[in-house]
Amino acid sequence: MFKNMLYPRAAKYVNTDGVVTYTNPVIAGKAMKGDIEYEYDTGGKIYADGELIGAEKRLVGGSVKVGVSRLTPQVRALFGGHTFTAATTGENATPAKVLVKVGDEPNEVGYGFVTIESDESKVEHFYANIFPRLMFTTPKAAYKTEEKQTSYQTPELESEMLKPVSGVLEDRSEHASAAIALTYIEDFLGFA
Repeated sequence: MFKNMLYPRAAKYVNTDGVVTYTNPVIAGKAMKGDIEYEYDTGGKIYADGELIGAEKRLVGGSVKVGVSRLTPQVRALFGGHTFTAATTGENATPAKVLVKVGDEPNEVGYGFVTIESDESKVEHFYANIFPRLMFTTPKAAYKTEEKQTSYQTPELESEMLKPVSGVLEDRSEHASAAIALTYIEDFLGFA
C-alpha cells in the first residue's frame, strides 16, 4: 500500500553524442501526489482454432503527473526553459525572478522522488523512483482571493516520458531507508 511520496529532485538532461549527463540539479518542491501511466502498443491478436491464444503488447512510453507544494523560480525556469535570475543581497538587493518569453522551449530533465510503501504485514519499503528523461510543461497557476487572503492552487506538472539513450523509462529500486533512496536519486541526477 502506498504511504508517502517525498523529496522530488530534478536536473537538466544533457545528451552529448550519446553520453548522458545531468546539470543544474534542484530540489523540485515538496511532493503532494503523483500519477504514473504507461502506454503500450498493442499489436495484433493471435488466434488458433477460433480462440484467442496470445496478443502482442509492448511498452512504448508513458506520462508522469506530479503535484508539488510550490515551484521556486529556479525550478520553474529549469522546467520551462525560461531565463532565471538569482536573488542578490546587499544595498541594491534584487529578487529571484523568471522571465517567460515567447519561443521558450522546455528543457528535458531527469526527475526522481522517494516513495514509502507498506506490504500486507505493514512492513515499510523505501523506493527511489527515477525518470531519466522527461519534458514537463509549465504548470498553470490559479489564484483566488478569499476574504483577506489569497488561495493558491497546487501546481501540477505534466510530462510525457521521452526515450533515453539507455531505453530505460523508469529506474525504480528498493533501499533500506528513505535517506538512502534519496542519496541514490541525488547521485543519479548529479547532486554530488
